[in-house]
Amino acid sequence: MPSDRHPSGYIISNADDLLELFDADYGVLVIGEGAKILGPNEHGQEILVVAEYLRLKCFTYAHPPPSHLPPLSDR
Repeated sequence: MPSDRHPSGYIISNADDLLELFDADYGVLVIGEGAKILGPNEHGQEILVVAEYLRLKCFTYAHPPPSHLPPLSDR
C-alpha cells in the first residue's frame, strides 16, 4: 500500500514491463526520495549518482532527441 514513506506502491507494473515499454536494458525509477534500479544491477552506484544529480537539478522540461520526434508532416 502506498504511503508518504513508501510511494513505490503506486507502481502496478513489473520492472520487465517498464523496461520493455521504453525498449531499455536497464533504468532507474525515482519516486520522491526513493529510487529503484530496474534491470541488471552491474553499475548500481553510478546509476544512483546520475539519478540523484537529475533529481537535484529539478528539470521542468525534457527535450526529446530528434530521433523521437514525429515527422514534420505529423506536427
